Amino acid sequence: LNYDRWVNSPDFSNRDWSNIEVAINKVYDEKLTIQQGGHNKAADTTEWKNQLFAERKIFSDIATKTIYENRAGFLKSINDELHRELVLWDNDLTPKTFNATIFQVLGMAQKVPEKDPDRIVFPNGTFRPSTGKLEDTDLDKLAFLGFENYDYIENPQCPKFQDVIFSGIPKEQHSQVKAGLKSIFLPKRDSKISVIHGKSGSGKSTGLQILGELLGDDNFLAVTPKDFVEEKFIRAKIKDKLLVVFLELPKDFDSFMNTMKVATGESKQTTRGFYKDADVNIKIIAK
Repeated sequence: LNYDRWVNSPDFSNRDWSNIEVAINKVYDEKLTIQQGGHNKAADTTEWKNQLFAERKIFSDIATKTIYENRAGFLKSINDELHRELVLWDNDLTPKTFNATIFQVLGMAQKVPEKDPDRIVFPNGTFRPSTGKLEDTDLDKLAFLGFENYDYIENPQCPKFQDVIFSGIPKEQHSQVKAGLKSIFLPKRDSKISVIHGKSGSGKSTGLQILGELLGDDNFLAVTPKDFVEEKFIRAKIKDKLLVVFLELPKDFDSFMNTMKVATGESKQTTRGFYKDADVNIKIIAK
């Protein structure tokens, strides 16, 4: 506005606007450099954010403060990866700048879309539990579950795993174990609870550790009943988990049964999201 007034005044020196704009930007650049100790971090994080959204398909769940990326057709939480990337981008990054940047990414990212419950993504194709077949699909559409590091294998032979899972279980109960295993990998509500018991060192947790390793942190949660009951932020983590293991059940675990029933999908769970006062309704599909 001042420039337009100057153009129409008798004092105008014919100075081009672009010349003035360069001078203005130089002042702001110098100001940022002084404030940030000689390094323009504000410009750095802006460039990093622009690059993040230009090159990758990013989504967020604001209630749980989780940032996701579409990894070949399924969502992968990447909060820890982004932390590392940001620090490598600017090794003078302060916690305040980091928190502000992640806060902006959470708001800028798209809301998590609906996921197809009848798709499991592998590097070599997409498996549909309903048909039992592997097929190529549109990887822009999200599957509920995916594995980055494991190819799909037709009729795999896993004698060691089968020995771990079925050892000590009567033959007539094997069908129940198989049904339980299958249900873990399907994102459907199933309020059954299995209690594994046996002598110390008999291998009660080995099979569960294998399953937890396969599913990854996005789909698996191991927690003590006491922590689950007392820590609201842990209960919020149950969202989208396929398998939840309650460790070291006390002899009077009946006292935790109502809470565990909620945890396994008998009803919707209302809990508080991370760093939020608002209640969040969570659809439970955990086994």
